[in-house]
Amino acid sequence: YNNGLFINFLIKKNIINTCHDVSDGGILISLAEMCMASSLGCDVSSIKKSHSYLFGEDQARYIISISKEKSSILKKISKEKNIFLEFLGKVNNINDTILKLPDKSYINIITLKNKSKLWFQKYIG
Repeated sequence: YNNGLFINFLIKKNIINTCHDVSDGGILISLAEMCMASSLGCDVSSIKKSHSYLFGEDQARYIISISKEKSSILKKISKEKNIFLEFLGKVNNINDTILKLPDKSYINIITLKNKSKLWFQKYIG
């Protein structure tokens, strides 16, 4: 069973809330994009990995978000299908738009989203 088929299975079974591959920018860029899309922050400050891990553009690696209620079923299915899972952090409450990073710094998602829109608007002209 490969990772892509696993993600497809999870989507069909309505187990995951969101999914993003890490092939363009790595884990931290993908998390920032997910946060901007949802206008929710997340806390990944407990990740203790290298820059190559955080920014590595690996193929067939995905970030998913799930509800707490579905975590045990996800663990069970991943074990049955021999798929590696790693907990990265948690999504913040609805009014918390801060992305808390491993080096204890943070990014305000609303500010990032606004700057991203402004840059693109200026770029296209």
